[in-house]
Amino acid sequence: MARLEWSAAARDELADILVWLTVNRSPEIAENARQAVEAAGLAAAERPLAYPWVGAIFPSLARLSRSYRRVLAWQRRLHVFYRFRRAENRVVILHVRGTRRRPLPVHRVTAVV
Repeated sequence: MARLEWSAAARDELADILVWLTVNRSPEIAENARQAVEAAGLAAAERPLAYPWVGAIFPSLARLSRSYRRVLAWQRRLHVFYRFRRAENRVVILHVRGTRRRPLPVHRVTAVV
């Protein structure tokens, strides 16, 4: 299993999502989403190459290396973007975003690492 780290951007994005869910849905739904995102991060660390390269999903991200990947969480409602650093055996969660949002531009994805 790879070492798992969360970027500050990913933590902030997840916190924003959880606040919105708590206010607009319910605390229980927010907790379910939090648990699902954390489980997705652990799944990425356990099997970092099992999830698709972001360029195969979003053509705008096709110039990124194949170390940038995405796992879906919370009933396919959230993207958990990560980078697998094979030499360090490390997975860094870069961003957590709703699946209905536009993909991040390349410079925002790579700025985190």
